[in-house]
Amino acid sequence: MCGIVGGLGIPKVAAELKSMLYFIQHRGQESAGMVTTGGEAEGRFCEHRANGLVNDVFTPDVLVKLQGDSGIGHNRYPTQENAVIQPVSREVGGEKWSVAHNGNLTNDIADFAVDTLLILDNLCDTDSSQPVPERVFAAIKDLQGAFSLLILHQDKEGRNTLLVVRDPQGFRPLCMAQYNGGYLFASESCAFNAIAEATFVRHIEAGEIVYVNAGGLNIYKPQSWQGKRKARCIFELIYFSRPDSRVETEGQMKNPVYVGQVQEELGRELARENPNVAADILVPVPMSGIRHAEGFHNEDQRIPLCQALTRSHYGQRTFIADGEGRLQKILRKFIFIIYLLSDKYIALVEDSIVRGSTMAVLIKAIKQVVGRVRGIVVLIASPPIKFPCFFGIYTPKKKELAFNKFGGVEQTRENIGADDLRYLSFDGMMNAVCRTTGIKAGDYCAACFSGEYPACVEIKNPQYRQEIE
Repeated sequence: MCGIVGGLGIPKVAAELKSMLYFIQHRGQESAGMVTTGGEAEGRFCEHRANGLVNDVFTPDVLVKLQGDSGIGHNRYPTQENAVIQPVSREVGGEKWSVAHNGNLTNDIADFAVDTLLILDNLCDTDSSQPVPERVFAAIKDLQGAFSLLILHQDKEGRNTLLVVRDPQGFRPLCMAQYNGGYLFASESCAFNAIAEATFVRHIEAGEIVYVNAGGLNIYKPQSWQGKRKARCIFELIYFSRPDSRVETEGQMKNPVYVGQVQEELGRELARENPNVAADILVPVPMSGIRHAEGFHNEDQRIPLCQALTRSHYGQRTFIADGEGRLQKILRKFIFIIYLLSDKYIALVEDSIVRGSTMAVLIKAIKQVVGRVRGIVVLIASPPIKFPCFFGIYTPKKKELAFNKFGGVEQTRENIGADDLRYLSFDGMMNAVCRTTGIKAGDYCAACFSGEYPACVEIKNPQYRQEIE
C-alpha cells in the first residue's frame, strides 16, 4: 500500500503534487519521490527522491528544481524487503519512462529487486512504432496481482503522455479530478481536497487505461481485461483509506459514499453483534477507530462515547513503523486524558488487530500512564486476520499474524492484556460494507480474513506460494 499522484497540463505541477502527497501521507511514510516534465522543463525529466516525510523531502529549494506542468509522485510504504524509492525512471532509444506503482505483484520477479522495476523493464522493451497505450498494455498484460500505476512517457520528439492504469481486479483505489484546464490523479479522492478548485470526476475503473496528452483525455479498455472478477481490497475501507475519501460504489451511486460512512456501518454492525458489552466509557483508538466507535455509539448509546485518547500531531502510524521502541512510539503517538480513563472499565474500539503488538503496548501504556483502570474490553470492527496478504499490505507471513501467533481469540486476548476481546464476524463485515457501497461481496478481496484468494489471480512468487500451500 503506497500513495500515488499525478497530473498533466497543470502549471507548477510540483507544488500541487506535493500538496496531494501530503494529504495521502498516511499511505506511506518511509520515503517520497517525484518526476516532472513539460513546460519550462520541456525535453527533460526533473527528478527528486529521498527518505522521509513529504514536507521534509520536498522543501522549497527542491520544488524550484522540479519544473514542468506534468508529473507523477509517490509515497512509499514498503511491501518488499528490497524496496526502492519511486517513481523509477529510465531513458532508452531517445524515449523516457517513469513509473509510480501502488500494489504488489504475485509474479515470480526473481531477476528484479522489486516488482516495479519489472514493470519499467517491460515498458522499455516495447515496440516504439506502436501507440503508447497499446505499448503499455503489452508491457503489463501478463502481470498478476495488484497494480495501480501512473506512467509518465516522453517520446523522441519530447511529447508527453500520462497514463493511468488500474489492474482488472481493481485491488487498489485510483481516481481522477479536473483542475485548471488539466487533469489530476490520486490513490484517494482526499488528495484533491488539498487543491481548492480541483473537481472530483470519478474512480478509474478496474481494467481501464486512461491516458492524457496534448490531445486531451482518452480511454483504452483492453478487451482481454473486461468481464474479469473484481477483487477490491476490503481492508482499504476498514483501515487504510482516509475517512473523507470517496468510496467506489455500484454504478457510481448518485450520492457520494465516503470511507467514514463504511466504517461507521462496521461499528453499528459490531454493536448489533455485541449487545451485552458492559463498560463505563467507549473510547476510540485515534485515528483509525474513531468512525467505527461513532457507528457503535449510534447503534448502542448505553455506553458514553469518550475521546479519552487523542492523537499527537507528531506521531506516525505504528502499523507501518518498525519494531524499535514500540512503547516509546505509542507514548509519543497518543495523549492519555487521565481523569477520563482513571478508575473506569474501558471499551477500546479499533479497526483491526494485525500482529497484536500495537494493541498490547497501547493497553500496557494506558495502565502505566493512568495507574488504575477497572478493566479493558477491546472491540474490533473486523474479523481476526488469519492469512497473509500478497496484494500490497505488508503481512506476507501467516505466522506473524496475532490470531496465528497466539493461537486463537482467547490467546490473543491474554497476550494483548485485555479483559475481554470481541471481533466483528466475517458475515457482519461483508454485510456492512456491501450494504453501504452496493457492491456485491464477490467483488471484494477479503482473503486476509477468509483465506479465499481471488481465483482470477495467479500467485507465482515462490515465497508467497509457501505461505498458502
